[in-house]
Amino acid sequence: MKGNLDSYRAALVEFRDEGAYDSRAVYLEPDGNRLFTTTSESVNESAELLINGHWEYLRSQGYGEIFHEVLDIPLEDAPADGWDPEHLTVQLTRLRNETLDEIQAGSVPDIKDTEWHRLLEEINGVLPDNNYITVPIAGDLFGFARAMIRREPWLYRPLGKYQLSDGDARRLAEWSILAAPKSVDELIWIDNKEYFNLFYQVVDTFNDYHV
Repeated sequence: MKGNLDSYRAALVEFRDEGAYDSRAVYLEPDGNRLFTTTSESVNESAELLINGHWEYLRSQGYGEIFHEVLDIPLEDAPADGWDPEHLTVQLTRLRNETLDEIQAGSVPDIKDTEWHRLLEEINGVLPDNNYITVPIAGDLFGFARAMIRREPWLYRPLGKYQLSDGDARRLAEWSILAAPKSVDELIWIDNKEYFNLFYQVVDTFNDYHV
């Protein structure tokens, strides 16, 4: 463990390109700045695959509104031959770099409160159903674990999977253990290093299973 347990941050990234990719991964970093740096780099790479792969569909969904209504780019500044996939990926890169500049200036961003994340969600909104790259959960370790234990059971419902396998039950139990304390002050039965090691092991197991 590097640094204080309180400073550690985690993020869940879910990527689906129906028929090609389907992965979920938890990113774990010593602070919010490094979490944004590593997570946003991976997300941008996946977003580029989705944008390029579904460009014709995006054209049919009026994706151009993203540039004007979300990014505040005047209509007269639109390219004469229309927007193309590169323009969207360039904007994602630009907003990521602007956030990285803010980090260098001393800011500690919450991933979900950044303009970069706002654009990402707008792109998800015009992609075909069941195709997305999203960061549904991000935050401190204790809050992250609580959010995971609330989220994970719902993932079984669309599959009609009400009988959990031993592996599923074990993974839910592990997140439940991590979700029990709400802060470092509530770590009575385990010390900071042991909690972090357990969190790391659970994340490692989760990523091996889902990636």
